[in-house]
Amino acid sequence: MKKIILFGIILSLLLPAISIGERRYSEQELLCNIVEDLGGECREMDGIFNGVILKRFIQEEEMTTIAEDIKSRLGIIGEEIDPFIVYEKLPERYYEKEIIFDEDFSQITYRGYDVFKNSIAMIISSYFDRETMEGETYLCINIVKDSDFLKNNDIIEIITEVFKSYDNPVEVSTNIIGEISGSHDYNYMKKRLYKTLKKYRGDIIEEYTDISLLSITAYTPFIEDYFKINENRINLNLAIRYNEYDDTMYILVGTPIITNGY
Repeated sequence: MKKIILFGIILSLLLPAISIGERRYSEQELLCNIVEDLGGECREMDGIFNGVILKRFIQEEEMTTIAEDIKSRLGIIGEEIDPFIVYEKLPERYYEKEIIFDEDFSQITYRGYDVFKNSIAMIISSYFDRETMEGETYLCINIVKDSDFLKNNDIIEIITEVFKSYDNPVEVSTNIIGEISGSHDYNYMKKRLYKTLKKYRGDIIEEYTDISLLSITAYTPFIEDYFKINENRINLNLAIRYNEYDDTMYILVGTPIITNGY
């Protein structure tokens, strides 16, 4: 329970703010453009949508009703399968459902696919704090697309509408994974990355480099939302790493930060 609540708190700290007026890209469009400007090919998009939907604790009956409604709105299809059967990758014709109902904590998790083969995971968790006699209910939705990144994006609009229907803001983190076949000189890739950041008026906030990894956090006015650390605005995170086992250079680009491990 504590880990789930902490996860929600961490993401809730990434509060959006209004930035200066510029041409606005959709997050997916800008991140894909950056990958392509670096010579890569976009392979996977990962989006996390997180927020409080109710400022109270809910129990089994109400949570089940809400979960089923959101599952239907997200278009998760297929037959329910035992969540304790371990798959390397869940078959597209099935979905998993896990439930936890305790005195002060409730949670329902769905994992499955929609008709466009988007991988969707949704978690509704609710807790009650007996010290403050208050509770909250969180919703976290994770969507993974491995094709048509800028098409068939109705699911993203649907997710946004789900949160709007509860009259609460949603925090969004978007990641794109790109690939370049073969090994490339890191100094060359760094110069190319600097050039790409300049194209989008990116200000570098922090940079880390070792023999196998290049990682940069930055701010660009071409993305509307950002968060602050020590007065620095941040809304863009880039990482480049070479994997010698499959002879591939991976490009990870995220806003406001990369949430996938790299």
